[in-house]
Amino acid sequence: MRVVLLPKKPVKNNILQRFIALKTKIKLDTQKLREHLLNELEALFQMASDIARGKTKTQIVDGKQVKVSLKARQKWAQTAAYLAGAMEKIAKDLDEREINEILAEAEKLIAEAKRETERCAGGAEET
Repeated sequence: MRVVLLPKKPVKNNILQRFIALKTKIKLDTQKLREHLLNELEALFQMASDIARGKTKTQIVDGKQVKVSLKARQKWAQTAAYLAGAMEKIAKDLDEREINEILAEAEKLIAEAKRETERCAGGAEET
């Protein structure tokens, strides 16, 4: 004799309940990710903004403290502006593909500003 145990609820409902639970978890995880990402971008924005405004006057390049040139500060201002726009976009909408594009562009701008600071460290450009 074979005994078959039936679920208390039809399988269809169990699948629906699991799907609803998954959607809820994704929404909560997405909100946590958005919050974490915005906090990190805010810190980067503040750093870039401080350099751009001259609040941070020097940076460490190859272990040496160097003065940030006017041209480098302009690059940092461009980076700060981009980060501010990125934060606004992420606060409104979280699309993984767009976020990856935003982060790739931010990384490029940060690298350019850093290279400009390093380039000026080798010369005696005025600020």
